Amino acid sequence: MTQANPATLHIISKSPTHQQLYRDIANALLDDDAILFIEGGVYACCGTEATALLAATNNIYALSIDAQSRGLANTTPAAITLISDQQFVELCCQYHKTLSWF
Repeated sequence: MTQANPATLHIISKSPTHQQLYRDIANALLDDDAILFIEGGVYACCGTEATALLAATNNIYALSIDAQSRGLANTTPAAITLISDQQFVELCCQYHKTLSWF
């Protein structure tokens, strides 16, 4: 079994209308942390929120099915990796901690 990355996977489910939440996330990110957008959080992939978070980490993912269901799959920037449900589980296993932002 591969040892988990000591960093944190931040799972974001809220849309970018929750501006304070996104500021808090940006302040909490450490160098090796990753971000996963799910549910309404995928809307941030196409806004300035993703650009700001990309400045803090290169490890940004979005759940493909959520992006597709919101019509965003073709507009997601190349720097954000779309992943499947199975890859979501694998990603959670790669990180020592997961932190869900509601």
